[in-house]
Amino acid sequence: MSVLKVHRSCSLRLKSNCALPSIFEFITQTTASFRYPKRKCSAASAKLIILPRILSKAPSAACLQQQNRKCSSARLLTSPYRDIRAPCDSLVDFIWKDVNKWSSHTAICSAETGKKYSYEELRKLCRRFAIALKQKQFQKGEILSIILPNIPEYLVVLLGTIEAGLVATTLNPAFTAEEISRQLQNSQTSVIVTLSSLTELVNSSKTLIETRTKEEFKFTLITLNDSSTSNSCFEDMIDKRFDEYELDVKIAGDDVALLPYSSGTTGFPKGVQLTHSNLVHNLLQICTGEMKHVEETSGDFQEILPAVLPFFHILGISALILTSLMHGCKIISLARFTPDTYAKVIKEEKVTLLHLVPTLTFFLTSHPLIKPNHLESVRMAFFAGVTTPSSEVNRIIELSGHEMVIVHAYGLTEASPAVCAKISNICDGSIGSALANTVIKIIGADGSLQSPFQNGEICVRGPQIMKGYFNNTEATKDVIDADGFLHTGDVGYYSNDNNIFCVDRMKELIKVKGFQVPPAELESVVKGYKAVKDVGIIGVPDSRCGEIPVAFVVPKSSEIIRENDLKRFVAEKVTPYKQLGRVILVESIPRNASGKILRRKLKEMYEHSN
Repeated sequence: MSVLKVHRSCSLRLKSNCALPSIFEFITQTTASFRYPKRKCSAASAKLIILPRILSKAPSAACLQQQNRKCSSARLLTSPYRDIRAPCDSLVDFIWKDVNKWSSHTAICSAETGKKYSYEELRKLCRRFAIALKQKQFQKGEILSIILPNIPEYLVVLLGTIEAGLVATTLNPAFTAEEISRQLQNSQTSVIVTLSSLTELVNSSKTLIETRTKEEFKFTLITLNDSSTSNSCFEDMIDKRFDEYELDVKIAGDDVALLPYSSGTTGFPKGVQLTHSNLVHNLLQICTGEMKHVEETSGDFQEILPAVLPFFHILGISALILTSLMHGCKIISLARFTPDTYAKVIKEEKVTLLHLVPTLTFFLTSHPLIKPNHLESVRMAFFAGVTTPSSEVNRIIELSGHEMVIVHAYGLTEASPAVCAKISNICDGSIGSALANTVIKIIGADGSLQSPFQNGEICVRGPQIMKGYFNNTEATKDVIDADGFLHTGDVGYYSNDNNIFCVDRMKELIKVKGFQVPPAELESVVKGYKAVKDVGIIGVPDSRCGEIPVAFVVPKSSEIIRENDLKRFVAEKVTPYKQLGRVILVESIPRNASGKILRRKLKEMYEHSN
C-alpha cells in the first residue's frame, strides 16, 4: 500500500439515539480533572499539517447579501459523485463477496479475552447460526433482538440472523427493563439473543410487557455460554454439524434487514426499517469511488481498528462491522471501555483507523496515558456523533505528528446512515456534498426551496432512505414527503458550490454526548412520580455532555418534591445518559391551544432562572 502524501479532510456528523454508558460514564466522571496538555509543534511538523477551520454558526448578514448577489437561484442539490449501482440484492452476499481474498486474516479479536475468529471461521459461524435458526422454524421477516455488548459473537448473531432472512433489532445492554420492554413489545420480537448474565433483565422486561398488555409475551431465548436459563444455547447453534445442511433463503433488495430504533424528529423511539438495498447502497456511497477512505486487505497490509463505539448503534453496525468486513479489516472489540485497555489496544495493535465521538476525542487529547507514539500508526480518524470542534480535530492531528486522513460526515439512522460527506484539504465547516445517487433540498417554513446561504430544513432523497417506521404509517408520513424526501429536522444552508452546512436543529430531541434523548419519553417517566402534576423537559447546553435534560416540574397540591429524590426515581428507570441534569419547580407548564408544550418558553424560563 502506498503512503498518503496529502492531508485529506472530510466531514460525517451522525445523529443517534443510543449511547455507550460505560464509555460516557467514565469520561463524564473523570474529564473534569483533565487539562489539555501544552503541546509544541515544530516548524517542520507544522508544514505537514493543514488545520481545518470550522464555522460554528451561519454566515453574517453582510456575507449572506454578498453571496446571494453572486447566486440567488433556489435549486435541488444533486451529487457531484458518479452514480453507483448495487451488485446484488443481499447485504450478506455483498459483505462476503471478497472473503476468500483474506480468509486467513483475523476478522475480529476481543481486547479483553483474546478470543478471535479468522474471516474463514467467522463466515462459517454466521452460516451455521443462520441454518440453526431456520431449523428452529423461525420464518423470514421475524424479529430477533440482540442484547449483547461488543464481543466477537455479536457479528455471528447479527450476520447469521440477516442471512437467515430474519430481521435484527439491536438493544443497548445497559438499558433498564422498562426501556428494553418497550422495544421488545414494539418490534414484536420473537427471539432474543443475550448473555446468561442478562436473562434476569430480559425476564423483568417480559413481566412489564405482560403487565401492560394483560397477555403472555412469548419468545425464544438464546443465551451465550449457558442454556440453563434459556430455551437454547448459542454454542449449540454454531456446531460444525450444521455444515452438512444447505441454506435456501430468497432475499430481495426490498426485504428489511435491520430494525434499529430512533426517535426520529420527536416522540418515543420508533423502529427504522432498513432494507438490504438501503444498506448495500449506503456502503457503496460512503466507501467507494471518490469517497473511498478504507483500504482493502492485501498481502501483509490490513487495516486495524478498535471497536469501542457500540455495535447496537447504526454507526457501529455500518462503520465498524459492515465497512470493516467488506474490506477485510481487523476489528478489536472492547466490551467495556477502560482507559488502560483502550490505550493499550491503540498502541500495541498498531491501530490504523479510529472512529471517534467528541468524548473519545477529548480523552485522546487530554488523558495522561495517551502519548504521541500511541497514534504513530493511525492513518485515518473518523469523527462522528456530533460536530467535533476544529480545535479538537487539530489536537488529534498535532498529537499524531504526521499527515492523517480526517473524516467527518452527516447522517442519521433513517438514512442507513450517511447522507453527506466531503474529502478535502480545506475544512470550512461544511458537511460536504450529497453522496452518490442522493438529492438534497433545503426548504423554508412554507416548503419552498431556499436559495444559497438561506437557512432551511435539510431534506434528503436517495436509495439509502429507510423503508419507513415499523408499524407506524403516520410517523412515516410525517418525515417522508410525497416526493420521497426524508425531512431530517436539521436546519442548514448550502453554498454556491453546493456544499452543505448544518447549523441548528428543528427537533425537540436533546443530544447528550451525541445521543438522542426524546423529551416525551423522559416526561412520561417523570409523570410516574407520585408528587408530579405536570412536567416539561428541554435540553440545555453543557460543556461536557453537549446538552443535559432539565425538567420543569409542577408539584401536586400539598406535595413537596425534592430534586435529588426525583432524580433518583428517574435514574432507576432510564439508562445513565437519559438522567436528569436539573429539576426546576414551577407553577405551570406553558402550552399552546392544542396542549403542546411550548419548549421555546421553557428555554426562556431557564435563561431567566440563571
